[in-house]
Amino acid sequence: MRRRFIAPFLLMGALLVSACGASSAPTAETLDLTVDDTAADSTTPAPIATTTTAPLPLSPIVWDKCSPSEPKGIKCGIIKVPYSYEDPTIGTFTLNLKVHSAEDAKKRIGSLIVNRGGPGAESASMAPDAGFYFSQPILDHFDIVAFDPRGTGASTPFVDCVSEYDSYFASDVTPNTPEEKLALVDDARRFNAECEKKQRRYFALHFHHCQCSRY
Repeated sequence: MRRRFIAPFLLMGALLVSACGASSAPTAETLDLTVDDTAADSTTPAPIATTTTAPLPLSPIVWDKCSPSEPKGIKCGIIKVPYSYEDPTIGTFTLNLKVHSAEDAKKRIGSLIVNRGGPGAESASMAPDAGFYFSQPILDHFDIVAFDPRGTGASTPFVDCVSEYDSYFASDVTPNTPEEKLALVDDARRFNAECEKKQRRYFALHFHHCQCSRY
């Protein structure tokens, strides 16, 4: 049976690191580092540069009843988010969400958005399972909003990197020797290579921490 999550090897991938660093940050070559001595005597303040940011094309969350198998009081919803926040026009993921409403409505403070981490693990089940994760005061005062990050769980499109996960889960994720560390790095590189080959459209460009952390 296919496992509905991406293995933790994604964390170590060079693709993720390079993707997060791909923004056009200024470098020494693009900055004018010369000093104008005449400007120091000026009493006129320099104009403050301003920038405008276009609003993100996020749709509202559409909440509805869940399937009868879900516990009482749980609502289900979806939200569409762009593949890329830098270019929102190229497509969207549809994320699956669930919410466990605050149990004491009169004392409700707000909402907590939760994600079990991994990375690459579905997390919407944390709402119906909220009693397992959170203390009663938290359950009383907050709505617990949980979601399946892009590419996982019931979110679409679903990203399934490899056909066989057992060898990766058998890896020693707490290496103690140089040989064990090298083996873990080799497994991570192999996993990333397989994932990029199979899911290149989503993985290399849109499935990294810089995008996922923004929803």
